[in-house]
Amino acid sequence: MGKESVGDQEALREMLHFFLEKMGATQVELSEGMGVSRPVVIDFLNKEKERLPVDREGLIQLCKNLRSRRASKRKLKREIQNTSEKEKLESSPDEL
Repeated sequence: MGKESVGDQEALREMLHFFLEKMGATQVELSEGMGVSRPVVIDFLNKEKERLPVDREGLIQLCKNLRSRRASKRKLKREIQNTSEKEKLESSPDEL
């Protein structure tokens, strides 16, 4: 049985970008959660592929997986760096 694509592909693309940018998910987490290969997910996100072969169950599983995982170490490190840079700017704005 092949997977059928969900309806609104642009809304799906926006949702996946939200997971990546705002929730700290990785491309690997997205692909594993939906049961789709990483290159296919990347092509879909970059609009090189029009449809993502994922069904409703794949999206539900993705949401369950994302809820149960912590942010990746790389994402956490970047957040810490951004926070410390922001604190430096707030503590000494005249030094710029």
